[in-house]
Amino acid sequence: GPMFDVHVATTAYSDTTEKAVVGRAMNEDRIPHLVDELSTTGAAEELIARTLGTHHTILFDGGGTSPMRTIRIAFADHLPKAAYIHARHPREIGTFGTSVHVPASWAVLEVLVERSIPWPDQPEVANYSQVSGAPKRNHWNDLTRLPMAETVRSGLHVDLPSELRDTRAWHQSMLTYAARTVGRSLADFRAFQVAVPFPVLSSNLMLRWALPAPR
Repeated sequence: GPMFDVHVATTAYSDTTEKAVVGRAMNEDRIPHLVDELSTTGAAEELIARTLGTHHTILFDGGGTSPMRTIRIAFADHLPKAAYIHARHPREIGTFGTSVHVPASWAVLEVLVERSIPWPDQPEVANYSQVSGAPKRNHWNDLTRLPMAETVRSGLHVDLPSELRDTRAWHQSMLTYAARTVGRSLADFRAFQVAVPFPVLSSNLMLRWALPAPR
């Protein structure tokens, strides 16, 4: 049957010089990171997990899958202290991103920030090609930056674009799950979201903030 793979890395780099921050899967069952309550019933039976160190490759082997079939698969992990909230030197940038390696009609990147955190109001959106290979330690070169017209939508509640209205209930379930696992309510967060139709393959979609100085 058709097969695709999802790479789930439980590491993050705070900048280009410091060591990686290692996280943990929020579920350590046969398929690490899989969130059953947010996934299609029985989805785990069609997945194969391969693990090397802290990096998991999840293979979807959907025998008999047709183009009309809908299957939802959700993963989650927890990386405490994976980023700084204040700049340690002038013009320091904080980034959150997701890699695009599977053909898709939409890519949605959304970052929720706890409202008590002194965070800048609006990020910049950027997309970088990985055709020549992924950068070391998240260091991106503007020579590989791709043109894009999308802007960031933000607020206490940000819904998906109207074209994705059939996915809105699942989207809210994911956000509610994320807030609950860290002991918060969804109302405690501000959301920053960018939605890109037909994202470029082998690229990295990012939200970037100029970090505020310490108070």
